[in-house]
Amino acid sequence: MVARAVVLCAFAAVPALVPRVATFAASAGGAVRGVSATKVTVGGLLSTDPTDAGADLGARARFSRVGRIAGRTIDYTGAASAADAAAVTQLTSNAFAVVPLLVGSGDSPTVLARAGVPFVGIAGEPDWRGNRLGFGITGSGVGARGTEVNPAWGAQLRLLLGGARGKTIAIVTDSTAFVAPAALGGFTVAPPLVVPNPISAADATNTATTLTTQNPAVVLILAVPATVSALAQELAARGYTGTVGAQDALYLPQTPAAGSGLTILTTIAPLEADTAALRRMTADVHAVDADATVTPAVARGYFAADFFVRVMTRVGRRLSTERFLEAANRSGFSYSVTATIGKSTWPAMHARPVPCGALVQGDGTGYVVIEPYRCVVDTRRTR
Repeated sequence: MVARAVVLCAFAAVPALVPRVATFAASAGGAVRGVSATKVTVGGLLSTDPTDAGADLGARARFSRVGRIAGRTIDYTGAASAADAAAVTQLTSNAFAVVPLLVGSGDSPTVLARAGVPFVGIAGEPDWRGNRLGFGITGSGVGARGTEVNPAWGAQLRLLLGGARGKTIAIVTDSTAFVAPAALGGFTVAPPLVVPNPISAADATNTATTLTTQNPAVVLILAVPATVSALAQELAARGYTGTVGAQDALYLPQTPAAGSGLTILTTIAPLEADTAALRRMTADVHAVDADATVTPAVARGYFAADFFVRVMTRVGRRLSTERFLEAANRSGFSYSVTATIGKSTWPAMHARPVPCGALVQGDGTGYVVIEPYRCVVDTRRTR
């Protein structure tokens, strides 16, 4: 099958948030699930993807530094596989919240929302959008009709390439629910090419041939890692010398060969940025496990826990699920980490990504920061 060009919808208005659950797991005596006078029980859920391994260590490291919040300690039970139905049931029965939630597919957000369990992590599924119980630390990149392009791409590529005038970005996606931007930082945006998932060798060859003929300044591949790798190899084989962009699933410092030849937008500052927050995180992780390797997954788990701690601090002693949600959704709450994670203001970020990121380039042996972490003004309106 040859890749097909399609023109997809523009950004749409934000739908109403998921209706609140009528009762938040309070017993007849008024007890709150996972909460006692002295502790709060929290657990995590991770995908089976090995690149998510270590996120529970990051969460544990952040929680270990907390001590008490309004008289309670955080009893972190670790992270289970989201594919383990029994583990999910255990959490919905006994935990106050799930931190982190890192799953690339499945119905975990819906299951947790129906059970009235708040969750914090990386929003990568449609069920995160408008879900008042789910908090993505980098917002939600899942739009009303599909995955949206982070606005930081345009600004960072414009800086990298010395301007956008006369330059074209070709977008390749493996999702028919992809939302094509009308503009991307002043670049001309070609109609997206939609490829199958999984991509065949023939499709990769045909798509790379089409792109090489078009010769855009940037080929932005918003697809699963296997598709990105296949197309990047085919483009290189045909002598394409432009920029090949990819999402941060290919930012893997522990296995840097995966990012060879790619320019990657990281929505959390890359570990190579060495910000004060990243140094604090590394110290906290090594205080828990002196031999641990700090990875992007560790960072995702750590900052998900940090988000949770900040909301808990706002709630105070009278802790309940509803008060937690009110503190996060109705009090002008915002979250940011200086030079590391851009500002998210709630509840707006249930339905839009944080417009921030850094660009790194991989050479097969490591990554180099070529554009530092920065945020741009997102001019889209939600209502």
